[in-house]
Amino acid sequence: MFSKITRRPVIITTHGGDVKTYPRERKIWKLLTVLALLKADKIVAVSNDLKKAIRELGVDVEKVEVIPNGVDITLFHPIANWLLQEGIWS
Repeated sequence: MFSKITRRPVIITTHGGDVKTYPRERKIWKLLTVLALLKADKIVAVSNDLKKAIRELGVDVEKVEVIPNGVDITLFHPIANWLLQEGIWS
């Protein structure tokens, strides 16, 4: 419905509890989760395990793309900087 109103695709990103935990706790959460996933144009799962959980909810995994969370460690290293600033790491 949202994509029809805005004429833009709807993309949902799953992170874990939204497809693995909450749908098992309450029937209404499962219904709303499955409905949202079915209506989405594309689904991003941060792991293959979440893609499997989406399939187990009855959603076609053809529209699921697995894109893991990550960081470029050549660009991002705040802990090392903090350790250097505190004199803990040399």
